[in-house]
Amino acid sequence: GVDPMTTPVAMQLPMREDVVTDGSKQDQVLANAPKSEEGFFVVPKVVE
Repeated sequence: GVDPMTTPVAMQLPMREDVVTDGSKQDQVLANAPKSEEGFFVVPKVVE
């Protein structure tokens, strides 16, 4: 039971049928990354 958030704009998301896809968008997603390697995002090391 979580109360909905308040918003000044009334919104309702449209319902749509679920569509199963093969999910082969890896190349498109990684094209936006500054750096990628072997199909993964490359990020700076944050933990020593």
